Amino acid sequence: LEFIKQSKIQSALSLGFKVDVCHLFGHTKEQVNEMQSLIERTQLESQAVGIVLALNARLLAKNLPPFGDFLHRYTNAQLLVWTGQGEPPIPIRKVNNIRRYFESRGFGDRVGFDVQTATAAGYLYDAIIFLLGIYKLFRRVLLMLFQKGARMKQS
Repeated sequence: LEFIKQSKIQSALSLGFKVDVCHLFGHTKEQVNEMQSLIERTQLESQAVGIVLALNARLLAKNLPPFGDFLHRYTNAQLLVWTGQGEPPIPIRKVNNIRRYFESRGFGDRVGFDVQTATAAGYLYDAIIFLLGIYKLFRRVLLMLFQKGARMKQS
């Protein structure tokens, strides 16, 4: 970031989040607020020609409003919606829902897609990913309970 502040190069910056496609709820408003705080603290909006927020399509589809607010706040920002290498294709319906959401708010021209899509198979992949997300959540809760119980025994 310091290099950008000191250089005369005019470029757009690409920012993103740590991704777990199995996460059940997508990115939260608090996470988007943290990204906005980073942009404000580092004055990225005034330092760069534009901001590209790269977002995983599966996570974005689970919680769209915080990113509509983001685009409203940062007029030089764009979203790049993607699926990762090795990630199963996403149902085309979800991509269309994302597209319609942003078009209905006047941001359609500021959202780009780099996704692999599927029709019927995409729903099967999503069901498997959802079940894996439930498993990971259940495992995390059990681990926390086990650790809490072990600490109570030590006391």
